[in-house]
Amino acid sequence: MYANVLRAGTLNDPRVVRLVVANFVPTHFNNNDPTRDKDDPGHQLWKSIKAQKELQVQGVWVVAPDGRVLGGMSAEVDGQPSDRVGNGPGAPFRPNPRFADAVLVLLGRTLREFGPVAPRDVKPQPLAFRGAGVRPDGGVRLVVYSRADNGLVFSVPLTQGEWSAFTPPQLAAGQRWSLPEAVARQFAPVLSPYADTRFRPRPAEATRAELHAVVEAVDAAQAQIRLSGRWEVDWVHDGTEHSTGAATAEGLLVYDIGPARPVKLLLVFDGTYAYTTGSGPARRQASAAVVRWRLDGPAE
Repeated sequence: MYANVLRAGTLNDPRVVRLVVANFVPTHFNNNDPTRDKDDPGHQLWKSIKAQKELQVQGVWVVAPDGRVLGGMSAEVDGQPSDRVGNGPGAPFRPNPRFADAVLVLLGRTLREFGPVAPRDVKPQPLAFRGAGVRPDGGVRLVVYSRADNGLVFSVPLTQGEWSAFTPPQLAAGQRWSLPEAVARQFAPVLSPYADTRFRPRPAEATRAELHAVVEAVDAAQAQIRLSGRWEVDWVHDGTEHSTGAATAEGLLVYDIGPARPVKLLLVFDGTYAYTTGSGPARRQASAAVVRWRLDGPAE
């Protein structure tokens, strides 16, 4: 979980932010992403980087456009460790200012050795279609917000077929239906309060996934549809590490009658997450998140 310490501490240090934004292209790579194929270009690049300079992989790396490793340092083996007590998600980590100082030295030295770099003048861009609009293939990308783990933002992608399951069978007050389990399962990742994808369940790891809808009101322009659901997840990762979670959700879908399409969706999740290693006691904590989407407006 050192990556979270870096994100909360060093990578939020104003000195580091200014230097990186002006002179580097920042990139985040999760080497423990269980969904990444071994032939994925990003995975192959990571293998090349590690072959050039072996580090404990949670840290800061500087790579040239041609793939050459120019420098790097690890939070755990370079003599500038972040303070921590315990292991696993939920363990109290504290950013260490000495590591931010060391990163500044590394970046400055790398720039001097690499040579002149034209200052960058770029603005961050939202991820296409995240939280707004419909993709060209008819699918959508719901956005998830959580205050856990120093602030999380990620996506729940739905295909055109999955998104069509939110269309009511009949536009009449009182109309009820249950969405397919395969659709409800796509929300399983929302149950985790952590950024690390090892601790985020995949749809197949849901042991219960229900999402129900009822048309509460209809007028000449729109239908108001109440959503409710229940989820349970249970999965083993990294050998002996075991995570479980459970949550309920309540929300609203606004459906335009004329064009026959959803225009707004909001779901609020409330639940618990637990983690244990081997036979140790489970550490249980509350988890919560908001999922939303709108037809019009900028992506997030």
